[in-house]
Amino acid sequence: MRFKMAVAIVGSGCLVIGALFLIRQKSIVPSTAPVTKTALAAARQSDHPVDSAPPPTATNFAKLSVPPEVSNIGGVSSNTAEITGSPQTAPNDAAKGRHEDYVRRRISTLEDLAMDNDSSSLDVILSELTNADPQIRKAALEATIQFASRDAIPKLAEVASQTDDPQEKIALKDAIEFLKLPSLTEVLAANKAAQPAQPVKPFVKAAHPLPPAARLPGPASQ
Repeated sequence: MRFKMAVAIVGSGCLVIGALFLIRQKSIVPSTAPVTKTALAAARQSDHPVDSAPPPTATNFAKLSVPPEVSNIGGVSSNTAEITGSPQTAPNDAAKGRHEDYVRRRISTLEDLAMDNDSSSLDVILSELTNADPQIRKAALEATIQFASRDAIPKLAEVASQTDDPQEKIALKDAIEFLKLPSLTEVLAANKAAQPAQPVKPFVKAAHPLPPAARLPGPASQ
């Protein structure tokens, strides 16, 4: 009987002690668990610092893959100014060469037209007096002077009134004054007209007496 009571007392004590231990464990775990997690997180952050850069996307990867200064093929720099500058130089040179060839051909044509004597050639020459190229305008003025027609004076006066270049204005006015001068044919005709008409004297054969030695002996002398 005493043995059973002792076992019951010991068992009750063990249950009380176990209950107290469980209660103590429940009260300790909530207070220590956050501290442990926070400490672990702080320790991990101190050992492995987190990169603040955003994760690479398709757009960012295309931008950050290769810098423009580094990417080159065969030692050729990828500088944008150099890449865009070299293709523009060749077209400019080609256009300049074509324009110079056009100017040379046009000047040669004007020189040939100045040797003609028809109104259509003069019209072509006068049309080039307002050309955008100064070399062609100069050649057209020289061809107009060489053509030597007063029909060009109105067009020369019109161009002289519209031009802003003082040197071209003087050259156009000088050409007008030159064309106003009389030509050699007109000078000769005027001189001929100015001379008075001289009357033509009729040719009269004078009768001269024969010398005495040339006289033939007549019948009376015999």
